[in-house]
Amino acid sequence: VALAGPVTNLLLALAAVLLLPLTMLLPDALARWAQPMLQIMVFFNCIIAVFNMMPIPPLDGGRVAVAVLPRSLARELARLEPHGMLIVLGLFFLLPLVSAMAGSSFNPAATLIFYPSQMLARSLLALVGL
Repeated sequence: VALAGPVTNLLLALAAVLLLPLTMLLPDALARWAQPMLQIMVFFNCIIAVFNMMPIPPLDGGRVAVAVLPRSLARELARLEPHGMLIVLGLFFLLPLVSAMAGSSFNPAATLIFYPSQMLARSLLALVGL
């Protein structure tokens, strides 16, 4: 069940990719709007899929990890669930802020979410020659 959300996001991204070539059949003004909107849809759904698969409970990836890990490790990971959103906020918002204040540019969101999402979106867009 935990995989349903990320899989749906990937299917929506794929649907947007498959609709992109059809925009050539649209009037120019509509095509100039539809093409970037579909590309944004691809990238946005890739970001959501990758983010939700982070192995931090209560995200979907955390639930998948709890299901596939050995019982002792799964139990320890599951115990993080009440604090999961605080971990996510700290990792993706507080840590980059503190890092920037210290003169560094450490941003886990870029490394763990943005770059993999970008690679996934590019791979999907390559299916239709974009």
